[in-house]
Parts: sequence; C-alpha cells; structure tokens
Amino acid sequence: MLSEKIRPIAICVCQHNEKILVAEGRDSKKNQTFYRPLGGTIEFGERGEETVRREFVEVSIPAGVDGG
Repeated sequence: MLSEKIRPIAICVCQHNEKILVAEGRDSKKNQTFYRPLGGTIEFGERGEETVRREFVEVSIPAGVDGG
C-alpha cells in the first residue's frame, strides 16, 4: 500500500492587466503538462511568506518581463 503524506505549500497569485503569472510543470506519472501559480513546499520552521519569496528567487524572474 502506498503511503500518502500531506505536503504543505504556499502559493502566490500575481495579477497584472487581467493576467496571472504561472509556472509550467510536468506530471511524469500522468504524462501531462500543468500550470499553477508560483510557490512551493513550506520547509520546516519557514513561514508561508518566506516560502513564496524563496520560490520567486529560485525561478529567477527578471524584473520588467512582459509575457504578452
């Protein structure tokens, strides 16, 4: 039997001109592409806000990027 665990995450929805910023991901088990707001797993002792800030740094979003 597979053991399932709850994984706490923090995400941030950034909206500009009626568009939202999302990250592309890949589910290898389902062989599907998905999109979700930026964020990630909350590390032990970390606040949700710290998680979101860390994730933005990890994806290195340049300032002033316009996705169209």
